[in-house]
Amino acid sequence: TALELLLSDHLGDCLAPCQLACPLHLDIPVMIRHLQTGRAAEAIAAIKETVALPATLGCICACPAEQGCRRAQLDGAVAICALQRFAAEADLVSDAPILPSCAPDTSKRVAVIGAGPAGLSAAYHLRRQGHAVTVFDRNIAAGGSLRQVPEEALPPAVLDAEIAVIDRMGVAFQLAATIDAFDELRHDYSAVLIAVGE
Repeated sequence: TALELLLSDHLGDCLAPCQLACPLHLDIPVMIRHLQTGRAAEAIAAIKETVALPATLGCICACPAEQGCRRAQLDGAVAICALQRFAAEADLVSDAPILPSCAPDTSKRVAVIGAGPAGLSAAYHLRRQGHAVTVFDRNIAAGGSLRQVPEEALPPAVLDAEIAVIDRMGVAFQLAATIDAFDELRHDYSAVLIAVGE
């Protein structure tokens, strides 16, 4: 009886094989559990703990987590990527997409050079840690190499909506910008992250 009571509310202390196979270590079991019980808001909140651009990733991910899925040995892997995309896109079209929580202001300012996937992800996580973040990019729209993905694979509206969420978190964007004096940038910011692509 004691063992049954202990295990009745036990979700496991180890990582699931799918979570270990995921390069981002997304908490897939929690995401699936929330979706299974109709709690889409909780599912996307769990996803946004790890993933900066969940709908975008859902469109283009190569699904390595599905290779670690235990169900693959039985009847086929769970469509983890499709579930993440479903939750993320449902959130984006809702009246109030979930904004991830941010830590209190640290008074530190970070400049991120490059608004591609690396720069956007860095800005997202730095902002969540409470830092003021400004993203600089030479292009007129953020997204970098993601803008080169065919529209049928990654609709531009999905990418734009996710960038808008990062903007609503308080990340500042300076687009069509060139960095002429790197030393001045280093002087004005606590840290500078260079996240440029090709």
